[in-house]
Amino acid sequence: VLVSKDKERFQLLFSTIDCDIVSACRDLEPLSSVLRGHTGIRARHGQKSVVTDHQVTNLHRPGLVSGSELRAFEINWAGKFIEVDPTKLFAGGFDPRVIANPKILVRQTGDSLIAAVDTTGLYHLNNVHSFVATEKDNLNFLASLLNSKFYRYFYRLKTREHKKALAQIDIETVENMPFPQVSNAQQKEFAQLTDERDAARKEVNTNKIIYELFGLNKAQITHIENSDAARI
Repeated sequence: VLVSKDKERFQLLFSTIDCDIVSACRDLEPLSSVLRGHTGIRARHGQKSVVTDHQVTNLHRPGLVSGSELRAFEINWAGKFIEVDPTKLFAGGFDPRVIANPKILVRQTGDSLIAAVDTTGLYHLNNVHSFVATEKDNLNFLASLLNSKFYRYFYRLKTREHKKALAQIDIETVENMPFPQVSNAQQKEFAQLTDERDAARKEVNTNKIIYELFGLNKAQITHIENSDAARI
């Protein structure tokens, strides 16, 4: 058992190596220091009441209506529109200033993080979260971090929701993930990796850099890789 830094919650850990990895991250800044999360749109009379196949009025905006439209580093818009008439929506749920700017979209349902960068201003229902950078941080780097094997391992370690039927991604838990020190040069490395066409090589190189950023040793990396292979 380890007391976690975020709100002094208890975190159940069952191996020394897990304890060592979590302990090494305790003094790092939280992800919320560079990225803040927002929930999606909730309709007063059900989501179907605000979803259409075409743009009926200027209040109908292109939007994601299912988390399945999101894959790691990829958005597959299904062509649906969401009516953003305030009288039909619960308060909150979206901020036009957030939607209009580049952001990271994260699937809300699941036991691990699936993220992609959106630069097209897509709206989304509350089965998707949006995250915006607090500074001019590289969104491609932050998306790479969210999609990394290390974050998948660490998030599952924090939540213990792996393969649970109703597992959901919690914004606060994401914001409390550890954020490493990263230089501008290292962020540029990630920007260059986004142009890599070989998906397998891109994943290997991305994870390698992230392991280095967190200062993980060979045994810890092997443990994370083995845990990831066993749980997917």
